[in-house]
Amino acid sequence: MELYCNEPGCDCRRVMIDVLRPETGWRQIWATISYGWESLDFYRKWGAADSDPIETKGPYLDTLNPQTKYSSALLNLFRFLIQSPDYVARLQRHYHMFREPVDGEHYMSGTEWLLAAVRW
Repeated sequence: MELYCNEPGCDCRRVMIDVLRPETGWRQIWATISYGWESLDFYRKWGAADSDPIETKGPYLDTLNPQTKYSSALLNLFRFLIQSPDYVARLQRHYHMFREPVDGEHYMSGTEWLLAAVRW
């Protein structure tokens, strides 16, 4: 399940992934993975002075959220998935779809969004 930031004015360009399975009724979280698709330079500028841009970018297992003994293997699978430009572009599209009603009509200009989409 993809989770995005709903804080107005925040443009973190990140997703949190909760890995679920039908065998557990879609209720047990098997891993919580955090991932940002922008450059390290973006996260250096975006983050607080004491934040680590490498950790902010990820992907990494979010220690504040549920994990299981399978989480590391699931993180490796996710690392494989994000090698696909199409998958990363899908996450970006979902981020923009989610953020638009949070930040209003045009939190990112059409040109900026087009350039971001084409880049992937």
